[in-house]
Amino acid sequence: MLALGHDPADRAAAYRALFAEVLMDEVVAEIRAYL
Repeated sequence: MLALGHDPADRAAAYRALFAEVLMDEVVAEIRAYL
C-alpha cells in the first residue's frame, strides 16, 4: 500500500484508480471460471 504514493491522499487516489477500469465481460467470465 505504501508504494502507491508519498502521502495518504496520493495512495488513496492510486488505489481508486486501480478499480476505475471496467473489465470486459470475457475477462470477468474468465476470473469467475477460476474461482
